[in-house]
Amino acid sequence: MKRTIPTLILVFSFIQVFAQTEFKKGYFISNSKTTTCLIKDLDWKKNPSEFDYKLSENSEVQKRNKQNTDEFGVDGKFKFVSALVDIDKSTDDIRRIKNKKRPEFETEKLFLRVIVYGEANLYSYTESNLERYFYKLKETRITQLIYKRYILPNRSTSVAENNDYKQWISNNLMCGDLSIDDIEKLNYKEKDLKNYFIIYNKCNSEKPKYVETIEKRKVFNLNIKGGIDYSSAKVVNTQDGGRNMDLGNSTDFRYGIEAEFILPFRNNKWSIFLEPSLRSSSTSVSEPRDNLQGGFLNTDFEYKSLELPIGVRHYIFLNEGTQLFLNTAYVLDIRNNDTSVAFSRSDGSDLGGGYRNLRSKSNIFIGAGIRVFNRLSGEIRFYTTRTVLWQFVRYSNAALVVGFRLF
Repeated sequence: MKRTIPTLILVFSFIQVFAQTEFKKGYFISNSKTTTCLIKDLDWKKNPSEFDYKLSENSEVQKRNKQNTDEFGVDGKFKFVSALVDIDKSTDDIRRIKNKKRPEFETEKLFLRVIVYGEANLYSYTESNLERYFYKLKETRITQLIYKRYILPNRSTSVAENNDYKQWISNNLMCGDLSIDDIEKLNYKEKDLKNYFIIYNKCNSEKPKYVETIEKRKVFNLNIKGGIDYSSAKVVNTQDGGRNMDLGNSTDFRYGIEAEFILPFRNNKWSIFLEPSLRSSSTSVSEPRDNLQGGFLNTDFEYKSLELPIGVRHYIFLNEGTQLFLNTAYVLDIRNNDTSVAFSRSDGSDLGGGYRNLRSKSNIFIGAGIRVFNRLSGEIRFYTTRTVLWQFVRYSNAALVVGFRLF
């Protein structure tokens, strides 16, 4: 087990060669000039202030920002425009909202995400817990749709809403296919506003020239897992130091099931997982002891437990069906009542002083692996040392784990 850390460093170093986020075909516009390029797609959940790009696959990575770029995008996925806007950044946090109904504008240059582009344009801006939406009609400047939560005067626990965006839409974006009732039901959410703007554009022209497409994401995987543990154990800290013993190495089987939840950012490259796994280890060792009748001390170690790793995983996509991955997990260890250390003489008679049903501590693992055909996976894991039966056994292990994705 002493070689595990250097081995893992080599594995991680190898995988880091492939760990760059994919550059995708896109463009940027500056001073009315359009430049085609490759843009580093970070699948932003917050609006960026800058982006990385390359003019070709082999060229160096360069940066542009909201000050020197009018627009940029990745073909078929997203586009951002740079605009000097008045934005209200009042908090929606109930613990910090104020009693001012009117928006408190700040003038700032921002990259706004384009949601709908046509006769009436819709844009969004996201920053931490802040969500704001903007519109533009033909020759008008980009302007915020007003929504604000505030405390009613002299009523410190009563929260009201400034829904001026509904009044503006009623005054400016009405057509035969839309009604006041549609506007009353309109929430200050991207899905609602996007659908409304699409209908309005279709009502007043052929159709929007651009609508952001939300790609369908896979959110859950269920995998069956099996593998082999390579472990070593030592009996330590016994009251009779003469019973401390190196139990040597063993090879054991493990099996379990994994629930994996894909996180909705960074192009599906991050997930969290829960993997309950049954595993067991059984070792018997005999060593000479001059102070014992028969001259030998027998030590029998039985270790059965349910491991419950809760972890995070990062994928590196090589092609459509193949991914490398790195993961780490905090491992809860729920030991079986049969877990024990027992001591006996060479003739098998019990020496007493063994340990049974004492708790074991949690530990962590780090691992790296590959999934092929979007189904089959193989992984190597290295665990930190765990104490078993309170403090009397030190248990170290590495594991080879294979998996099959059910769905």
